[in-house]
Amino acid sequence: MPPPPRLTPADVLGLLATPFKGQRLRQATAAIGFKVHGKNGGEWVLDPTQSEPLVYAEGTGAFARCPTRVYVFADVMPALVTAPELVPHLLETGEIVVEGDRAALVGLAQAIDAGPSQRPSR
Repeated sequence: MPPPPRLTPADVLGLLATPFKGQRLRQATAAIGFKVHGKNGGEWVLDPTQSEPLVYAEGTGAFARCPTRVYVFADVMPALVTAPELVPHLLETGEIVVEGDRAALVGLAQAIDAGPSQRPSR
């Protein structure tokens, strides 16, 4: 059996923005900008308070205006949904870097970790 497909940054952010998780996200965080380096990278803004919570923001300046800005490599990105309990460790090791309100990303990870037990594969 072939391995499951790897999640791209857009896949991960799409999962974070799903209506299923929306209520928990609204309680957990305000806008978070993601700058993803590597294959399929770019800039996105995840703002659960908006009707369209996920916006591809490359070149718009929206990323820079986010109170929380996350810098992450594409190969680390899937951990946000497949192993959210690792986010504090990834912050500590520098595999994820945050400018601004670091607690917002930790809150997002906790909201995801509190979700259903079936997570997407890496």
